Amino acid sequence: MKGKTNIILIVVIAILGGVYYFTQSRESGERQKYDYVFHVEDTAAIHKIFIKDKTPHEVSLIRDNGRWMIEGGDEARPVAVKTLLKTFNQMRLKNFISESMKPTVLNRLAAHGIEVKLFDKSGNVMKHFFVGPPSMDELGSYMMNKGGDSPYAVFIPGFNGNLTTRFFADPIQWRKRSIWGFDNLDIKKVRLRYDHAPQNSFEIDTDTNNKYSLTRLIDKQTFIPDSIQVGLFFSAISSAQYQGAITPSDGIWAKRDSLKASQPAFDIYVENFDGDWKTLSGYRIKAPEDAEDEHGNPLEYDLDMLHAFITSSSGKESMVLAQYFGLQLVLVDIPTLVKDF
Repeated sequence: MKGKTNIILIVVIAILGGVYYFTQSRESGERQKYDYVFHVEDTAAIHKIFIKDKTPHEVSLIRDNGRWMIEGGDEARPVAVKTLLKTFNQMRLKNFISESMKPTVLNRLAAHGIEVKLFDKSGNVMKHFFVGPPSMDELGSYMMNKGGDSPYAVFIPGFNGNLTTRFFADPIQWRKRSIWGFDNLDIKKVRLRYDHAPQNSFEIDTDTNNKYSLTRLIDKQTFIPDSIQVGLFFSAISSAQYQGAITPSDGIWAKRDSLKASQPAFDIYVENFDGDWKTLSGYRIKAPEDAEDEHGNPLEYDLDMLHAFITSSSGKESMVLAQYFGLQLVLVDIPTLVKDF
């Protein structure tokens, strides 16, 4: 009887040991999988994206009725958000890191790591990880999950490049690059001043019946503009964008006060029917000393780019880089808008 009891006891211990081993192995496997799984299957469930670097810059992007907004009110650049969401969905483990490399990667993550948090609509954290520098072959980036045991090299299959540059935390860089952003049907007034051509400086006023009047600023002479041309002009204003934001890390930022004290090449004031307004002031950029035009003549100013300031009724001011090409339908003259001028 005693021997039988011992056998039963041994069997029970063996079963319990097997269950324990299976449970521990499963938990260990799940833990290891958590360490290197960074992607999100359903990006539509992401409601908020938080990114913070060591500068320190930080930004929160929030999904709002089909648009992504920067916390604080500005709309985020749709293309940049789309790229980031695509990155969340497609990034995968590229390879494990050797034990000899781990201290170096961990030190770089500690010094330069970018923190990323993803939240669902209920405020629950979906993902929390850190993005480090590019991997050795520049075909991925080092990442580490919050609470993970190790960093890993992560990449997007089929993409030849690192992922680090997609995770930027400066809110200015996330802003939608609209200059005015008013609906073309909501524009009440436009005033365009040229420093080099005052005879073409003008103001257009719109009444509530969409009737336009144009006044030449130099002598206050009034004209009846072509409604079709004004409509095209207002549409160009509505969709105009700048090339990129200028931030304190850019060299020209230090000269912003002296630049603003000089005479702009032009300024364009746009006001909507609610009384909100924005002004774009453009400043020429000196051409390189050896720059020439198509005829071999030396150039005084850059023909493609200009520095500009965007000011608004909300009190905000932005320094940006703009292209003449992107403003070609906005920088018009009076004959363009007045038929039989």
